[in-house]
Amino acid sequence: MLSVLSSATVFGISAVPVQVEVDVSSRGLPGITIVGLPNTAVQESKERVRTVLRNLGFSYRAKKVLINLSPASIPKQGPAFDLPIAVGLMQAYGLIPPLQQKYLFYGELALDGSVKSTLGTFNVLLLACQQKVDGMIFPFAHAEEASLLNQPTLHPIKHIREIIDWVVGKRSLPVGLTQALPTQSSHNLSPIRHVLETYWGQLQALRTAAVSAAGKHHLLLIGPPGTGKSMLAQAIPHLLPSLDQEQAIETASIYSAQGLNRSDCFTTPPFRSPHHTTSMRGLLGGGVPLKAGELCLAHNGALFLDELPLFSNECLQSLLVPLESGTVTHMYKNQPITLPTKTLLITAMNPCPCGHANSKRKRCTCSPRAIGLYRRKISGPLLDRIDLLTYLDEFSVETVHKEKVDVETYIKTIHTAQLKQKKRYEKDTIRSNGELTSEHLDQYFQPTKDAQTFFNICCARLSISARKYVAIARVARTVADMENEEFVEKKHIAEAMQLCVRNL
Repeated sequence: MLSVLSSATVFGISAVPVQVEVDVSSRGLPGITIVGLPNTAVQESKERVRTVLRNLGFSYRAKKVLINLSPASIPKQGPAFDLPIAVGLMQAYGLIPPLQQKYLFYGELALDGSVKSTLGTFNVLLLACQQKVDGMIFPFAHAEEASLLNQPTLHPIKHIREIIDWVVGKRSLPVGLTQALPTQSSHNLSPIRHVLETYWGQLQALRTAAVSAAGKHHLLLIGPPGTGKSMLAQAIPHLLPSLDQEQAIETASIYSAQGLNRSDCFTTPPFRSPHHTTSMRGLLGGGVPLKAGELCLAHNGALFLDELPLFSNECLQSLLVPLESGTVTHMYKNQPITLPTKTLLITAMNPCPCGHANSKRKRCTCSPRAIGLYRRKISGPLLDRIDLLTYLDEFSVETVHKEKVDVETYIKTIHTAQLKQKKRYEKDTIRSNGELTSEHLDQYFQPTKDAQTFFNICCARLSISARKYVAIARVARTVADMENEEFVEKKHIAEAMQLCVRNL
């Protein structure tokens, strides 16, 4: 007897539909054979499923069983085929009646029949919603993730016995939870309030951080040790807007494919901070099976690279294309797989290896050659892709009681700019000023006549490159948005020039 069920496998960060065909025949030597490019974990499914059926009390004669995972041209990996293979075997042996509707099955089985958490479940849930199947049965451990999709055809189960009872009419399948996403990330503000209240004497750095968060502009912080570079960088992601439904689903699918769970913070932008010993593969992804790197995991959020010159040259140079295009493409099993990499890059570094170059309090112990080699790790093309650069001053006791920042006003200006961008780009493919390219400037830059004249004069005198011209324009657009101005004025251009055109 032949039984055909629907399932899926994860390829990159996308799910690919797979048909699980189970054929039981009295002819041939008894045994179970799985074909269709299965890996070791899939091959081991037959042993797990055989034990599960025995522990459930089912008795059947050993026959020749052929399990085909179609299409055969796509590699199958992972234990997620346990559930469809078990149900297919029970149907093919006549232990349960055949299903009259098309359901998609996905999940790993424990030997007692319980359904375990399975990597890539959320990606398969997305596939099930796109294919418009009658329903999908998946592990209960992913019920919170499924609530993000808000579909009544998604059925989380804890034990395979629930499927058996449903098929014979003893019970109905459980329905997934529903969850409404918050419209504003008010919970994000408490960490930044703490930072602003304890951050002393760095008003220029705070202003630059505000512009970076408001328009999602890449940022480089430079300063001696102990000036608060890392603290400020780690606070910036809390100023980013909450993820909308589309972004939350996109980010959750990336994390699910890596076996990571975001059910506790769907709307919070991801924040990744890899160590400087991270390899290029760890940063960009790759390998077999294909894994997303830190740049992809930071998609829709922020990536913080502390001690930037200590990263290897190949890591730093590998950032150039993904930062500009917003994607990185890998060849996996002779097929191109594109991963999204739209992230806010925040970087930090010391002015020299010892950290005290140009210090008025501590003597720098680095030779001019050592300082030159240290700074040359940050190439011109990489600097060209970083919109904002700011220096942090050494801590001074005199500034503790003199320089304070109005926390409410600070946060309000950032949210004002973010709301203006949301409205401006609601019908476009971009979401923030940081994504503006030369093609967008005619439509969105909107400088006054005096501002454009001033901009042209400054660019001519400073020999600004085409890429830096666009960077200054988008930063000026953000500064204008923070002041709730419709047009970019001369003062906005002047501040953008100050923030963008600085030497390392």
